[in-house]
Formats: sequence, structure tokens, C-alpha cells
Amino acid sequence: MFRCFDMQNGSVFKSCTIPMTPTDICTNASDDLYVSDGKTLYRETRKNLEKCYNVPDGWSVEALANSSGSESRAITKIHLLLFLCREDNRQSKVVRVIPATITILTREYQYDNEGKDLYNSNCYDFFLEVNRNGDICVSDTTALVVIDKRGNFRFRYHGKVFDTFDKPFKPMGVTTDPRSNILLADLDNRCIHLLDQDGNFVRYITCGGSLDKIIDVSCDENGRVWVAERDTAKVKCIKYQ
Repeated sequence: MFRCFDMQNGSVFKSCTIPMTPTDICTNASDDLYVSDGKTLYRETRKNLEKCYNVPDGWSVEALANSSGSESRAITKIHLLLFLCREDNRQSKVVRVIPATITILTREYQYDNEGKDLYNSNCYDFFLEVNRNGDICVSDTTALVVIDKRGNFRFRYHGKVFDTFDKPFKPMGVTTDPRSNILLADLDNRCIHLLDQDGNFVRYITCGGSLDKIIDVSCDENGRVWVAERDTAKVKCIKYQ
């Protein structure tokens, strides 16, 4: 079941039941809801789910992201990014699609300029985000990989865990703020790594130790960060300077 919450008081004002176990969801600027069960991409239309993309055989969808906001204003079509992983865990890539009656695949991002794999296919969780500057961010539980919108490799972040933390770095959800900073959840250290858009470490966000194991993060247009905790099943709203 999907539940949509009021951001002011936390109450549920919309919900729907779907006949699948979703791997990820995302929305676009028109508030259209997209959901995948790993093999098919669906769009919600009038409380029904309409198929709009079938994943190639041997691949599965692990993460979704809306990329329309990072495109030129002259482009009016809705663009989505999908993170795909081979079912044998030997390959993974990001694809850009235009969902429609006949979905168009426009770009694939799999290798760097030297022909090497961009992403670690042996991980069990993947998170995808598009920055305000058009960069594509992928977190794979071992590192954060960032490429530009043309597919050129920019940087890879393996974490900065000092004596303050006693657990290995385990990145999970990733989001970006209105200034194009990157916020990366660190599951076991119960904190958020704040990076600038070039991958330079800025600081940790810990909220005085009040955060539990963070599975995902999302930043709204007002700069508020919505934090999803795995073990408590709570969503917390935080602000930072």
C-alpha cells in the first residue's frame, strides 16, 4: 500500500493498494506517480497502474529518479532515469527514458571514459538521484558515484569516517538540496554526509545522536530534509544550515 502524508501534521490524506512489491517509486513535477516491480515501469493514471516500460530480459529495475527538472527548459517531455542491474549481478547501468505509450530509451550510462564499469553490480541496494546541476548520483552501499548529464565520470566518494564513528561506511539513500549540495545517508553510523556538488566533504549531520539507522533521505524545495529510519519505520523532518 502507498500512503501520502500531509507534510505539516503527518496525517494520511491519500492511499492506494497495488498488486505488487515495488522496488522503487518516484514522482515528477506534475505529481505523476511512477512505480516499478523490478520488471516493468508503471504510471498511475486515475488510480489505475498503466504499463509504460518493459525492462529488457535479464535485467531488473533497482531505482528510479525524475530527471526532467535538470533538462533544458526547451525540453517539455518527461524524462526518467532507471538504474538497471543484471540478474546475474555482472553488469549495471543507468538508462534515461521518456515514458509514453511507446517508451523511448534515449541514453545509457554504464562505462567511464576508459571503458571501465561505473557501478559496483555486486551490491544489494541501489539509490538514484539527479542533482540540480544535472549530475547523476548513484549510491550502491559501498560508495557514491557521480557522473555529469553527458555520462562523464566526475567523482567517487568512499566516505570519511573518523574516530567519532566506530562502524564502516555504508551509504544508502542520496538526495540533493536547492544549492546542489549532496546529502548521503550512512546507515550504520546513523548520520548524513554533506558534500558539495564537486564531492568535497563539508560535514556530518547527526542531530545530536537523535537519528536511528537511516535508509533513505529526500530534500524538498524549502531545504528541509526528510529522513527515513529503517528499524523504527519513522520519517523525520530536519533542517540544517
